[in-house]
Amino acid sequence: MTRTLAELLGGPVIHNRPKHEYYALVERTPTMRWTQQYSEAPMLGIGHFLSVPASDLTGPTGLYWAVRPRIVGDLCPVQSVAALVRIARTESDRRRR
Repeated sequence: MTRTLAELLGGPVIHNRPKHEYYALVERTPTMRWTQQYSEAPMLGIGHFLSVPASDLTGPTGLYWAVRPRIVGDLCPVQSVAALVRIARTESDRRRR
């Protein structure tokens, strides 16, 4: 999974194992526009906080880096995260049929 996320997203991803949630770190994007298009994968905006694991925590329990940042300021391209959400949505829709 980690290798796949690294290849698809091209940037750092935090995994919160107890909550089964992943957080791709992206550049600032208008939250309203994102949320309207991708409600199943909300973007954290103003007033939200995200705990960030120590740089050497890479799993497998608790909060850890599924994909570590390569350099300071490393981020996932928003377009890559959007593409992954669309793929997941399409697959989910297909399975419901």
